[in-house]
Amino acid sequence: MYKKSMDKINRIFLDYNSTSPLAENIKNFLADGDFFNANPSSQHLAGKKVARKIKEATDFFFDYFGLSQKEFNLFYHSGASEGINTLLNLSKEDALIYLTTDHAVLHAIAEHLNKRGVKTIALPVNHAGQFSLESLANALKEISVSGDIWFNFTYMNNETGLILDLGLIQEIKKLGAIKVHVDAAQIVGKFKNFQQLANTADAYTFSGHKFGALKGCGLSFVKKSICVKPLILGGGQQNSIRSGTMNTTGILSMKLALEQMDSRELTLVKELKDKIIDELKTNSQIMIIENSSYNTLCLMHKTLKSDVLLVHFDMAGLDISIGSACASGTKEPSFVLHAMGYTDYADKTVRLSLGPGNLKQADVILERLKSINSHL
Repeated sequence: MYKKSMDKINRIFLDYNSTSPLAENIKNFLADGDFFNANPSSQHLAGKKVARKIKEATDFFFDYFGLSQKEFNLFYHSGASEGINTLLNLSKEDALIYLTTDHAVLHAIAEHLNKRGVKTIALPVNHAGQFSLESLANALKEISVSGDIWFNFTYMNNETGLILDLGLIQEIKKLGAIKVHVDAAQIVGKFKNFQQLANTADAYTFSGHKFGALKGCGLSFVKKSICVKPLILGGGQQNSIRSGTMNTTGILSMKLALEQMDSRELTLVKELKDKIIDELKTNSQIMIIENSSYNTLCLMHKTLKSDVLLVHFDMAGLDISIGSACASGTKEPSFVLHAMGYTDYADKTVRLSLGPGNLKQADVILERLKSINSHL
């Protein structure tokens, strides 16, 4: 079917939403071997030097995302799964509202909270992946708790690339005393002005490996007025929100990755995505979920199953994914598409997600896609 066998073809990575290749400046940093080995909590000179580096990174993150250190705390963790579990570590006096299309971590948290007697409600979405304020208002009528009501707001969906309007948070707040957590794991570099966060939200969570930093590091902003119930207890580091020795190298890698972010490259990624869509649209068997992200393309086939589609791309040397790679490599039908009403196509979908590293490969990508498209 394809010109070269899989072991001889040069493979191209089109799965940036699952994890991004390391940024070049991080590779250079690691190659130099200038690591900070001391514990940032130590009182000796080496420890203080590392603590200063972390403080510089913290200042950078606040400035980069436009949030105030007077209003928010920042804490570091191993990634979005830990960060979200920490912020939504709720008690029986609290409640959680989330969307049916939210990441699997929210569904797992909701199930766990239910077993602990916490009220949780999953809001439906429409064909465009949007929820209605009316449905949220109705959900609030079902809740009577003495604690906090949290709403999880997934800024950009990892499977579909659909983006919610951050301005909705202001409207959400008008409905009642609601705390809003923004799952921002997918936003970095994925659309215009992604770094302009709103202080109307109560918390934001990021994963470093989603934007070119090392795996196993992430960060969350949370308003100082929020009482966070820590998952990890110990030495009381990070204002006792997340105990344990901080991952200095991981934290610095997130700073380096953001410093390398180039808005011109991101625009070119969007242009490449548009060319891919134009090619795929020549096939009447393929449907594409339109979104405004720079990089994410969710396609559905009218008859071919997801695993068959994956084989076609795999044999052509294009590494793509079925649904979310964060769900233990599952090949189950997409619960996201099912929730959006695409029930007949939930098992006939794949996702392509691009990044700056694909720009030099654009011609090859389009050539291979043309070949794949002729066989679908």
